[in-house]
Amino acid sequence: MKNINLKTLGKIALTACLLSAPMQAFAQTATVQADLITDSAITTNNISNMDFGEWFLVHGGVGTGVLTLTDDGSVSATATTTPVGSTFTNLTPSGSEGVITVEIPAAAVLTMTRSNTTDFADAGLSLAAVTYVTATESGNIDSDATAVPVTVVAANTPETVTFGGQVGITATPADAAHAATFDVTFSF
Repeated sequence: MKNINLKTLGKIALTACLLSAPMQAFAQTATVQADLITDSAITTNNISNMDFGEWFLVHGGVGTGVLTLTDDGSVSATATTTPVGSTFTNLTPSGSEGVITVEIPAAAVLTMTRSNTTDFADAGLSLAAVTYVTATESGNIDSDATAVPVTVVAANTPETVTFGGQVGITATPADAAHAATFDVTFSF
């Protein structure tokens, strides 16, 4: 049998105590940030205004005449209704349909709302109807607060919206350039 001296026994006991005792821990804290960027920007661009052309308009006194501007890319304005005793003759063809583009960062369906309509100043003329065509929709947007869907098919690519419509004629207008306006607002 071996003889263990007190000094060796003390070293063994100390080592056992140190190994069984919890070690002091050192801590370091790191902060992780979560980032998110959102982009719902809507970009519009007015390409062309609605141009019905130049007309010789003599209203016969009864009924409503109608000039119709296409919205299908054919760029044509015609007299679709001419009251009895009226003469509607196109002198200069239509120069353009109304065209705007709308672009967003991802394909989505927007809502297009018409507002702030200012009709023709001449009492014999009225912007009676506004029609629209997109790559996937078409219809009427005839009055303020009318909301219709517009599908933007591809991200970061201008979606074309083409406008046509009708001008109602109830009296012979003055010889002048006549203008009516309306806003269209796009939203999610």
